Amino acid sequence: MKFPSIQAVAVDLAVFSPDAVVEALGAHPLWWAVFSAAVGACMASFCGLLADRLPHAAGWRLEPRQGVNLVTPSHCDRCGTRIGPLCLVPVLGWLFLRGRCAACGARVPWIYPAAEAAAAAASAALALHFGATAAGAMSQVMLWGCMALAWIDWREAWLPARIAAPMLVLGLLVSPFSPDPADRINGLAAAAGAMSAAMLWIRWRHGALVSGGDIMFCAMGGAWLGLRPVGAFLVAAAVLHGAAHAALRLSGRRWEPPEQGMREMMGDGSYAPMGPALALGFLAVLWFVPA
Repeated sequence: MKFPSIQAVAVDLAVFSPDAVVEALGAHPLWWAVFSAAVGACMASFCGLLADRLPHAAGWRLEPRQGVNLVTPSHCDRCGTRIGPLCLVPVLGWLFLRGRCAACGARVPWIYPAAEAAAAAASAALALHFGATAAGAMSQVMLWGCMALAWIDWREAWLPARIAAPMLVLGLLVSPFSPDPADRINGLAAAAGAMSAAMLWIRWRHGALVSGGDIMFCAMGGAWLGLRPVGAFLVAAAVLHGAAHAALRLSGRRWEPPEQGMREMMGDGSYAPMGPALALGFLAVLWFVPA
């Protein structure tokens, strides 16, 4: 498959209407993938901002961060210098700065460009897999939402309802992966019920915390997938979560949330948050669901 010329794409988009745009993108799938990759990298950068700031803005983190909210311009956490627009370009900005703040030389964690590159690759893959269709667009929306939830849960042991709930409602209303509204409702109920039962059993056996965020994430997945793929989604998430839990135990490493209260609830630190496993399990099953 060859890239068409930019001039050819421009001609196809000359008559700007929704139908013309969809038809042009369908005719040039590689440019659709490139566009999706660029948007995916930018959305991953925004997910990193959410993971850093939303817990403070929502009051989940107890320590205050004065003057920082979701719309504050990006700045260095060490010296407070505002980061220029060119340095905020996903991946390339980090490479240009060589992973350090231009003002004070503080290291910028590698997780940010790595997440941006991974999101770009995943967005391009979804664009090529589903094409320039409603399923192709919605699968990427779900990728970005799952990335934000997984990132926050890994850092904070928190799955914010202000992200999961709108995604759940969107799935109930417009999911192209389950055209029947009744099937979407059944999928939601089945996924939420199965996770609730599992949480109650774990609480009865081990006295662990019941997580409403994990239940809402499963409900969201069921709303998007419908009833039939729910079992595969939950099994995939359980296998991934079990593998992460086993890897922590075997390596002797500990996962510790930043808040003391959450550390006390997590026990010996071999616990791994379930949000990343749910996100990966959902996206893996989504790939095989016909749209």
